[in-house]
Amino acid sequence: METISRKDLDLAWLAGMIDADGCISFAKQQNSRNKGKTHHLKPYVTVTTTCTLTKDYMIDMYDKYQIPIHVAVKPSKSPDRKEVYTIATIGMKRSKTILSLVKDYLVTKQREANLVLEFIEIRERLFAQKLHEPREDEIVEEMKNIKSNRNYTRNPQRLYARLR
Repeated sequence: METISRKDLDLAWLAGMIDADGCISFAKQQNSRNKGKTHHLKPYVTVTTTCTLTKDYMIDMYDKYQIPIHVAVKPSKSPDRKEVYTIATIGMKRSKTILSLVKDYLVTKQREANLVLEFIEIRERLFAQKLHEPREDEIVEEMKNIKSNRNYTRNPQRLYARLR
């Protein structure tokens, strides 16, 4: 019988949360020094949940692996709805840390994780020279294509209509 280490179990659980309720992408950041004339991309990894136990466990996991996070709380608009918690790692170093830990356990978002990690590697390599590599643009376009996923529909009636 094969045994699984606690670390593997934790990272697989975290990867499952990112696969199911998470997002791996880039945010456009305005450069304040140039009065808004330039933008740069910041990678991020977020997980959104309404479960306080899940939120607390995720915070413990990020603390355990010493990854700084931001937790946003969106209050419910009515008494019968729950608060929404978003746990986010934003930036090159933090995103690289979490994605390097969970990438082998990701299933549905593994491609996005690999693209973001490749983007970070390029930026780290070219940072001192302040150069730009064409592959960065290709990565951003590939991420846009993954995110738009024109063949995916959330509405089962539309899916049924396509099948007829």
